[in-house]
Amino acid sequence: MFRSMKTAAVAAVGAILGLGTMAHASPTPVTIQSGQTYDGWTITYPQGVGVTLLEDPSTNTVELDVEKFAAFLNNGSYLISFVQASDAAASKIAVLNESITNLTGTHWSGFSFSVNSPLSKMTPEATFGSLFTNAIGGGAPEVSGGDTIATYAGSQASGATSLWNMTGGSPLVIDANPVSNLSAGVPQVFTFKELPITAVPLPAAAWTSLSGLIGLGLVAYGKNMKKILA
Repeated sequence: MFRSMKTAAVAAVGAILGLGTMAHASPTPVTIQSGQTYDGWTITYPQGVGVTLLEDPSTNTVELDVEKFAAFLNNGSYLISFVQASDAAASKIAVLNESITNLTGTHWSGFSFSVNSPLSKMTPEATFGSLFTNAIGGGAPEVSGGDTIATYAGSQASGATSLWNMTGGSPLVIDANPVSNLSAGVPQVFTFKELPITAVPLPAAAWTSLSGLIGLGLVAYGKNMKKILA
């Protein structure tokens, strides 16, 4: 049952992704294969994620344009890694649009994107150049962490799919900052992480214990006040 649900989810999200693809002009989009190199970047991603190339690398070496989808079966994060494989690697990675499906069984109260450069002490840090302007639930992005973390507030129920930037607006662009000479140093390496945000309510027992502690605190405070005023 789990496998059939996953297959159906990927098929459904793929169909939604196709709607976004149709809105773009030629060339014909090409599915990026995990572990392969495009525009000077070796791109690796896990199951549940799909990435499509939207331009011909031979005619656009400055920006790697993609669209993607992600189907979340749990509330963990998805990581896509980028490893520089060429001196002429594209300087920008642009996610023109994306569809994100919540299949976790829980309600999301937001979503976050982040980039991390583990070798930033030896290479320039990858950062966000721009962010999606039509966020989940219509929320506005809040950028923090030196332009490496973007957090969106908004609501997405389990079973729902959110479409990011498919109706126009700003894409999510990563300034990849590749090194200019691989033979003279360390290649640029960074990860792009997507993570749902869930509200975690305290269980009833915890609220009961907390209210009890607050009550005891107020009683103690009252006794101390009486001593001070006496």
